[in-house]
Order: sequence, then C-alpha cells, then structure tokens
Amino acid sequence: MKVFEELQEKFSENLNKSLKSHKDLLEEAELKAKVIFSLGELINSEVESKTHKEISQIFNEMFSDLTISIYLASCSINTASKTIIRRVLELGIGLLYFWDLQFKFWAWKENLNHESDLSFKESLDHLGSKAYADFLRNELNITDWQIDKEKINKLYRSLSNTIHGKYVTFETISEKSFEFNSEDYQAILSEIIRCENILISCIRIRFNAQYEELRMKHMPSIDRFKYTD
Repeated sequence: MKVFEELQEKFSENLNKSLKSHKDLLEEAELKAKVIFSLGELINSEVESKTHKEISQIFNEMFSDLTISIYLASCSINTASKTIIRRVLELGIGLLYFWDLQFKFWAWKENLNHESDLSFKESLDHLGSKAYADFLRNELNITDWQIDKEKINKLYRSLSNTIHGKYVTFETISEKSFEFNSEDYQAILSEIIRCENILISCIRIRFNAQYEELRMKHMPSIDRFKYTD
C-alpha cells in the first residue's frame, strides 16, 4: 500500500507543477479535444443510419482518450500517455475509413476472433487513394480533400516506438523517471496537439457542414487556434 501512496503523492506534485507550466499548450490540447467531442455530438444528432450512429461513438472514445492522455502527461506518466495518443490516431483514421465503408465497421465491431482487426496502413492507404478522393468529389462534391500520409506515418512511427518498447523510450533508465520535466511535458503536449490537428483537419473537410455549424453557432472559440503544424 505504501508504494501506491508514495506514487500518488509524487504524481499529484507533478500535476501541480504541470498546471503552472506551458499553459498555452495545455489549453490548446484541451480545447481541441472538446472540438472533436462536439463535432461527434453534432454529427451523431444529424445522421439517421444505425451504422453511422454506431461509428460516431468513436468521437466520444477519442475525447475520453485525449483527456486521459493529457492528464497522464501532466502527472509525468509519459509512456502511458503516448500509448493512448497512438490509439487516438488509429481510431480517428479508422472512423473516417469506416464512414463510407460501413460493412468494414461491422466486421471490425463483431470481430471476436481477431480476423478483422483495424489495419492502420490499410485505412490510411484508402484515405490517401485517388479512388477515395474521386468518390468524395463525385458523390459528395468535396473537392479539397487532402491527407498528408507522410506526416501521419511519421507521428505513428514515433508513437509506435513506445508501444513496441524501444530502448530509447524507457522511462526507468533515467535517474529522474516520473519526475516533472518541463521539456518532456512540452514535447508530449505537442504530440497530442499534432495528433488533434491531423484528425480535425481531415474531419472538417469530410464533415464541413457540421464543422462550420459548430464554428459559427456553438463553439466560436474553435478559431482561436490553427489546425496545421
């Protein structure tokens, strides 16, 4: 029991320090998480398809994950925070992939034997394909679709180093492991924001009407920040 009490004390101390550091980045990460949640709420309220109702629940999951990731980073629990950021990136790309391939969503949701696991590469390749851009242009009159696969893959690979236990990501090799470090905190908040920017940039093109409604009527603070790096 004592070790957990000591950890709680340490993490609380880290959190208090974090809340006084890089307030601009913390506020930006928090607002952009709320943008994702609010877009999901708006989209869910407007769709009629049962499948789209189900898929739109991914927005809530991303918001929850982002909030937890920010909190863990603020406690200097960096490895867990980065692990969750990658999950958000996967879910966000998966949401866009599933939206127009609804049968893929059901295969994934009912995937009890891991035969239809979500493939990040497959999802990203699909969204970056000419065929998908042609579909959006001809079916939905979306002519400005773009997705930077190189930038997304770069972030994904960086976060994957944590998932796969690369030595350079070990927290325990540092004498100051689980200590608040301003530079580390800034770096993780920046990665969270980079992930949010990628997803919001794609979502606002794919769901432009809902994005503009949110921006104009419900959440004018959306314009406080840029969504490009």
